[in-house]
Amino acid sequence: MVYKLRKLFKINDMDAYMVTFVDEKELGLTPAQIDENNCIRKTVVEKMTGREFILADFNWEGNYKPLNSLSYLKGPYHCSSVVEIRLNLDILAFADRDAIYERCLAAVTLGEVVLKRLEQHLDATSNTYQNIISFDMVA
Repeated sequence: MVYKLRKLFKINDMDAYMVTFVDEKELGLTPAQIDENNCIRKTVVEKMTGREFILADFNWEGNYKPLNSLSYLKGPYHCSSVVEIRLNLDILAFADRDAIYERCLAAVTLGEVVLKRLEQHLDATSNTYQNIISFDMVA
């Protein structure tokens, strides 16, 4: 069945996608920890394992714009944490949202992706930090 779908829609075995997760709670990273890649990875893995992040969106990388993640920090969402993970996904990974979530968790846990970008914004209204964390595939 999968082979027929790939042939019918000319789907490559794997394409790169940007998967976006959000959380309304702060990550709780101190400025000192922000410089530590392992601390950030550990925090993301813990929150993903506990299903604290919500799978908000996934886009084929050709349709993705980096400004997309900023929209989650503003109204109507007002999220405190945005995690982006760029990785190759095949059609089987799209079986359901749980399959996408598990694939991303595995990629971060196993080191298939590395920290590419970290932004920290101060929300003047709540006086709390909002974080955008981006992971990308290992070259």
